[in-house]
Amino acid sequence: MNNRLVPSAFSLALIGAVSGASPITISRSQPDLDRWNYPLNATPGSRTAASVFGVIGAEMTDGFTFDQRDAQFLLGFDLAPEIETAMCPAEELVVTEAVITITVSNNNNFVYDSSYDLYTSYLQMAEGGTPDADPGRPLEMFGVDYRNGFDQSTFVENTPFGLLAWESRNAFPVDFDANGDTRDVSNNVNGSPTGIGPLDPFDPSPFAVGQIATVVPGALVPANTLVSFTIDVADPEVQEYLRSALSSGELRVMVTSLQFAAFQSMEGAFAAFYTKENIFSSGRRATLSLTVECAPQSNCVADFDGDGDVDLGDFGVFGSAFNSMTGDLNYNADADFDGDGDVDLGDFGVFGGEFGRSDC
Repeated sequence: MNNRLVPSAFSLALIGAVSGASPITISRSQPDLDRWNYPLNATPGSRTAASVFGVIGAEMTDGFTFDQRDAQFLLGFDLAPEIETAMCPAEELVVTEAVITITVSNNNNFVYDSSYDLYTSYLQMAEGGTPDADPGRPLEMFGVDYRNGFDQSTFVENTPFGLLAWESRNAFPVDFDANGDTRDVSNNVNGSPTGIGPLDPFDPSPFAVGQIATVVPGALVPANTLVSFTIDVADPEVQEYLRSALSSGELRVMVTSLQFAAFQSMEGAFAAFYTKENIFSSGRRATLSLTVECAPQSNCVADFDGDGDVDLGDFGVFGSAFNSMTGDLNYNADADFDGDGDVDLGDFGVFGGEFGRSDC
């Protein structure tokens, strides 16, 4: 279903190889940027609440085009002050924990759904739809990408929404496709109605699904409820996205949901959240907690345990994989140095060439 939420062996090894240096903790009690990223928002950057909802089946109405993930909540945090104190270069930083919280501002307007829903669960049965396994629709967090010449530094709270008034949004939520490239998820259910973004439906991979500790799944969510997003730092593409944010000093994420809103009525069972501009939002603004550690990168391909040398411990790993091939129980892609699908004498030559090194 959503395999990016399952940690890969590579990413777990990377996170497990952090050095003994003290971690860097970045905490923010409010965002540096928050914006209701909605095409008909007449007050970008100053609105006191940001709702998230979807429009499915009415994407092209009265000559206007709307994304299926129509109303989105953009959040930005400045990371520069702490990162400048890091004792290693940005490319050797690893995020070991990333949690963002937002607080609900409307009362009992939507049902809590703690799990990802397949895109087919949003379709009619005649369209190939499948039943939704539980009540409600999840709140999902993604990365952010830009078009029309904008980037994370130039797209700010009051930047125009799109190239036109409501089409082709300049900032949009993304996950990563099979090639590791960013992919616009704004229209994942029916495919893009305008040709901007993927044309075919697909199941995206959220960076995180919103969790609520004080409400049981299936129940209505009261105002002032905290929603927590624990970002999947074990996913290698998400980790690289976070590392890029550390390097630039700016983290951007987008909260979306396909909770239903009736077209043009702004009615429906959807969530809204406090922005930092709300005079009642003290203690209820979006927060960030980020833990970052140094993970020096080994320059020895045979240093499997990442301890800086190639010794008997690494030989045990290689020996277990020797004479195996893709599909075998003992096959280890990390030991297949030449990437030809098996671990043989060619790979043994590489291992032997590094055995005994202590300068990794």
